[in-house]
Amino acid sequence: MKSIPNHSSKISNSRLEYSFKKGMAHESLFKERCQEMGWNVVKTSVYLDKKHIDFFVNGKGVDVKTSRNLNSIWLEYTNRFGYKGWLFSNVDILAFFVESEKSFYCFSRVDLLNYVKKNVLEKTSSNLDYNKLYCRGDKYEQKDQIIKVRYTDIKYIKHKIL
Repeated sequence: MKSIPNHSSKISNSRLEYSFKKGMAHESLFKERCQEMGWNVVKTSVYLDKKHIDFFVNGKGVDVKTSRNLNSIWLEYTNRFGYKGWLFSNVDILAFFVESEKSFYCFSRVDLLNYVKKNVLEKTSSNLDYNKLYCRGDKYEQKDQIIKVRYTDIKYIKHKIL
């Protein structure tokens, strides 16, 4: 069983617990949906989980993420410590559970990284901007750079909806 990660002191314990439980529920749902499709799905060890590989599905590594809706999909370019984010990880597939649709939108990590490299050319200090590198910075003592995209921005990229 995973334990709740230790994050910035600026994020409340109740928020961490809420996010952790939601993530675990979405991972369970993902496994269930894959099994319904008749796919071979295996939960990974904690070691691989920390490397952004939650499951192996038919031999491919999958990282499960959560998005509220199709207009708010976040991509991690740089993590909170300033190192390369999960767009640069070794995972094959990023499966975004979109809460408003109650579905997983599964994309190749490499295809999303290529999208970012081609289309994200500016930085921003606003989390309302799309297709720009956003850093939460001093507010949360974080070094991460994340990109907010809409599904309409990336829907042309080959993907599967579960």
